Amino acid sequence: TQKNISILNFQSNFFSGRIPPSWKHLPRLQTFFVANNLLSGPIELFSHMKHMRYLSLSQNIFTGTLPASLGELEELRDMYLHENYFWGSIPCAWSNFTDLYYFSMYENSLTGTLCSSFSRWEHAEVLTVDDNYLTGTLPPEFSKMPELQQLTVYFNIFSGTVPPEYSQLTKLQLFLVQENALHGNLDGVFNSTLQKYLQTVDVSMNAFTGR
Repeated sequence: TQKNISILNFQSNFFSGRIPPSWKHLPRLQTFFVANNLLSGPIELFSHMKHMRYLSLSQNIFTGTLPASLGELEELRDMYLHENYFWGSIPCAWSNFTDLYYFSMYENSLTGTLCSSFSRWEHAEVLTVDDNYLTGTLPPEFSKMPELQQLTVYFNIFSGTVPPEYSQLTKLQLFLVQENALHGNLDGVFNSTLQKYLQTVDVSMNAFTGR
């Protein structure tokens, strides 16, 4: 029966319209891939899918704010919402994604700040929120994400300094913060001894100083 469905993959087609509300009654759904279609509307219904682990809604025309109720998906591992038209802030309630590995939210119209409580994503390897309208400072608490390999926040409106605590991100490989309003000195931000995997750093088009 439909209630036993655990995987739905409709990626890269020409589906349009909204996700059928009746799909919220798929209690065993764990993987939902609809990237690269023409789907629209809000996404609150996914908060009913308590066993969701892999959610890919990217490259569609979804709109609206990001529902805090999705924070109830405590088994979520990968979330791909990039290249849509979401607005508003990223809910701090999403810090409940304590099993999260991959978080992709670039190319939307998001505003507000990054919640320091996202540091609870202790398994996260990728956090990318590029090309939005996010403001505030970069949370020093992100240094407590020991598995983080990619942190990309470029083309936003972040201000303040890069926290020197980020030198503790020993698995960091990619750090992109270009085209923001960051400033200050980068001394102590990177540690070549501890950060042996760091390959790419882009801090261009900010207001950094120093030698």
